[in-house]
Amino acid sequence: GQAKVAGMLLDFFRTDSTTRSWFLAKATPPPSPPVVNAVVNAAGYSAGLATGSLATIFGGNLADAAAQAASMPLPHALATTRVEIDGQPALLYYVSPTQINFVLPPNSGTTLTVVRGDTASPAFKLQVGFWAPGLFTLDGHPDGPVAALHATGAVVNSAAPARPGEVIAVFGAGLGIVNPLLAIPIAAPLVDIAGRPATVSYAGPAPGWPGLTQVNATVPLDAPTGAAVPIQFKLAGQASHRATIEIR
Repeated sequence: GQAKVAGMLLDFFRTDSTTRSWFLAKATPPPSPPVVNAVVNAAGYSAGLATGSLATIFGGNLADAAAQAASMPLPHALATTRVEIDGQPALLYYVSPTQINFVLPPNSGTTLTVVRGDTASPAFKLQVGFWAPGLFTLDGHPDGPVAALHATGAVVNSAAPARPGEVIAVFGAGLGIVNPLLAIPIAAPLVDIAGRPATVSYAGPAPGWPGLTQVNATVPLDAPTGAAVPIQFKLAGQASHRATIEIR
């Protein structure tokens, strides 16, 4: 009798319109955990990382979908994804299945974990220093046109090139956290344009943008003109990749 009733119930569950949808449904496999392949400087993608600066994670299964911060202050989670440094959540600018842009904490961390929903990546070892200069570019390529603004706020590009003697704002990452209470020397930021030093009038955080470095520099009067004049950001004996700037 037990076998007969069990057979009747099994047949019912398999054929009835109200039960077969869930009874015959295949089990959903658990989601694949995030995979961290590299953590690099967001400006130029070099290996150097600095405290309090912008960094980029490359990997797989990092987020369910692409999402970016819509307003300030920056969130600690986007699209169910968060980044933890030594167990503490970091501020996020952007997440996608293969890339995350985030802000390293002011205190140097040693391990990074990407958490997506209920899954987490293996701990990734970090090496973070005080300085790691890098330059952002308009096209995202390290050797592309540098991200810079005129004093008017207009973008420096082929339609509005920089001019000798003009003060421009150049944007990068890696200046680190400047704490005047610490009795340590503060490195003097340098901007090199085609081998000529540009006078720096300001170097520090870009107002309103956590982790972003702004350097105001005067284009040397003897700077060469051209569509792709080399420019570098130097700090404490370290140099960024060479981007380009148009000077006319």
